[in-house]
Amino acid sequence: MKGDLVDVILPNAPKQVYKGEVMCIADENVHLALDPSFHRVHTVGANVEVRFNLRRSALRGFHHGLDCTSALPGAMGLLFPEPADLLRARLHPPRLPLWMPADLFNKALNNEQATAVAAIVKGEARHVPYVVFGPPGTGKTTTLVEAILQCVKAAQLRVLVCAPTNTAADVLLVGLLGQPGVAGLTQLELLRLVAYSRDMRECEPSQLKYTNWNPPSSEFKELPLAEMLKKRVLVATLCTAGKLASLGVPRGHFDLIVVDEAGQSIEPETIAPAAALLNADGQLVLGGDPHQLGPIIHSSLAKEHGLAASMLDRLMARPLYRDAAKGSGPSGNTPLNSINKRLVLTKLVHSYRCHEVLLELPNQLFYNNELLPRASNAVANACLRWEGLPVPGVPLLFRGIVGKDMREGNSPSWFNPDEVVAVVKLVQELLQPRAMGSGAQRLEPKHIGVITPYNRQVQRIRNRLEKARLSDVKVGSTELFQGQERRVIILSTVRSSDNFVGFDRQHNLGFLDNPKRFNTAITRAQALLIVVGNPHVLMLDHEHWGALIRLCVAKGAYAGVAIPVGGGGGGGGGHDDDATESLLRDIEQLTLDEPTDGPSYAMQQEHMAFPSHE
Repeated sequence: MKGDLVDVILPNAPKQVYKGEVMCIADENVHLALDPSFHRVHTVGANVEVRFNLRRSALRGFHHGLDCTSALPGAMGLLFPEPADLLRARLHPPRLPLWMPADLFNKALNNEQATAVAAIVKGEARHVPYVVFGPPGTGKTTTLVEAILQCVKAAQLRVLVCAPTNTAADVLLVGLLGQPGVAGLTQLELLRLVAYSRDMRECEPSQLKYTNWNPPSSEFKELPLAEMLKKRVLVATLCTAGKLASLGVPRGHFDLIVVDEAGQSIEPETIAPAAALLNADGQLVLGGDPHQLGPIIHSSLAKEHGLAASMLDRLMARPLYRDAAKGSGPSGNTPLNSINKRLVLTKLVHSYRCHEVLLELPNQLFYNNELLPRASNAVANACLRWEGLPVPGVPLLFRGIVGKDMREGNSPSWFNPDEVVAVVKLVQELLQPRAMGSGAQRLEPKHIGVITPYNRQVQRIRNRLEKARLSDVKVGSTELFQGQERRVIILSTVRSSDNFVGFDRQHNLGFLDNPKRFNTAITRAQALLIVVGNPHVLMLDHEHWGALIRLCVAKGAYAGVAIPVGGGGGGGGGHDDDATESLLRDIEQLTLDEPTDGPSYAMQQEHMAFPSHE
């Protein structure tokens, strides 16, 4: 990425190291700026060895934030409170006691959303963190945006708004700018602080005026401290927010720090801005879902020492928040009363995303059957008459395929050519003019998303779709789709051999043995979920993938190869010989060669959005 440091070594002078820096990434080319002495000895066209160095600025920021906890009065209560900390917090008067839900800018908020906004604005227990527990499609970000607007407009607070990635921070920015019927923030009130290393092409041109973009130099510039301190709301990634103290922003300048998608960020990343910038009267608000995808940690040593748990995970494991989320305390303890519950956490339960059939399994496995389907009929029922459904009216399909998972050399990234063909064929069928039934709205490529856990499978599916002129179909990993939705989601599970399940666990790959990744993947669809995979391997995860296969069989939504004995439906269920033979013919006719055109720069950058630490 831009700003990364490199060492360049010439083969004929292996002991001589020339320093350089990444200046930009254009398409698939990386442009370097090197020490002038390099150009005096290098022969044009000769090979060189380039070593990219780990950029430690983010890590230093995390360490600095943790060190700041020693200077934060009552740090443990403000970050990881016990029940006694809540009792002490309630001794302070609320910051805005007369605020009422009738004062909402967004009148469409439901009761739970309004309750969360009221708790944040009033700040009756602002000396402990407040959690907005937002399962998929329940309007968590909408709730946080309303709370921020109220804190600024009604309570005259200064708010730091954070998210783990640029993509998530941009979503917050869009919400804070307002919409018809909802008052937004002005350019004088709001600043979206962007790291200088971010490429301008990733940003919406209309939003640049709210950022630190400098047109004369065509880059994101560091702003004078006085200019930043004038803004009532500052939006940034957590990594950038963690550097604000070192830029001179004083402790206590922000009354409130709001972190959206808090379950995705590593714990030090969340703690850093809070510990460095809050004072004893400030508050941290976390929005997220501890059952969705968590931080991406590749180091097994780091996982062993707890770095894979986000701050949200750790909070939700503590009695104060665990009991509030469950509605009752552990055996032998007194449950939190209803007043204390609403002071620390609100769980959103109205799901506006998907058809009730698609909500059924995640609701059962992860949310205690508390979620209520509230999606509009226009969206939820859009695919009920798709001609490819085994059972009309059930927007669910599991296409069982025993393909072959392959990889190149020792790469940890796998692909499955059989599933590539199946996915592309399904996309083409979905986009047929009358595929959704007579009189129904026709699907467009932008309505379809393809999720697969391996980058090589992503590349191959993209390549085939581009050749079919269907490049508007979004293809990526579960991480890429976190926080997003599509009318139709197709999952390509890839893995067809149980010999490599342990390999996937070692490299943090695949869908198996990762309940959070499973939950995130199956909750992106609004109107239709299609799974392409090998049931023989997926049934190894009896609790999650096995439950999905059993649900499909029970609803008649399974087609393809015979299900393994014990998988449900008497060992069979929806065996579709015609579809399997048709698929085999397609595989024979298609040559699944190596993609000749790599993904575009924009798609590469989007795929790298989780995590970026910028």
